[in-house]
Amino acid sequence: MFFCISPAMAVINITGGVYHGLITDGNEEMMISGGSIFYVEARADSRVTMSGGEISFSCAITDNAFFAMSGGAIGSSLGISDSADSIITGGFIENTVAIDNGHITISGGTTNQLFVDNIASITVGSFVFTPSNEQFVMYDGEIILRKQATLTIYGYNFTVNGIPAFGEIKSRFGDEYTYEPVRHIKGMLGNGGIIDGDFQIGEFASIKLVNIPEPSIIVLLSGGLLLVLHRRK
Repeated sequence: MFFCISPAMAVINITGGVYHGLITDGNEEMMISGGSIFYVEARADSRVTMSGGEISFSCAITDNAFFAMSGGAIGSSLGISDSADSIITGGFIENTVAIDNGHITISGGTTNQLFVDNIASITVGSFVFTPSNEQFVMYDGEIILRKQATLTIYGYNFTVNGIPAFGEIKSRFGDEYTYEPVRHIKGMLGNGGIIDGDFQIGEFASIKLVNIPEPSIIVLLSGGLLLVLHRRK
């Protein structure tokens, strides 16, 4: 079944069933909590939220649309393009892609590939250590950045090829990523998750590693503050 949400139908709930394609346009909203959909597309200022179910092929978020995912699975790719935005807190995505001026914030779930192109950006982790049940995990994954793309990672204990790393990581030769060496990054994320994968950076793209205090340090500092407050009393 192929279905396009018209302006007269502002909201649709997908809780089950099988669909070939679902498209939102204008200011429509789609909420997916079950079922199986081959292809989903959001255009204009529409909004898609996914908490369950499956998008078996791809999900394309374009224009100024917004996509939020807390559960479920995308079998092929999530593509955020134009000036679209996305927040991922859970679920599984095979390939996570941001192009044009799109942006993705990831604090949970699992993905096997991060691909960032043009002037798009992806942010992984959180500013402070905030452990949750939905922790982002990438094991033996692949990260690719092209042109002026940016990947910002908040966490600690970062290594690149086994060597402690911090700050900005750039292309070695300033060439297309396919001509760049494959390097490997590991680290713990601000939400307690793990990033572990090969990466290639082309042209003017970069990975920005933002170190935050380790949980043990936060605990020690908190304990010291409580002790000081107790003594003052």
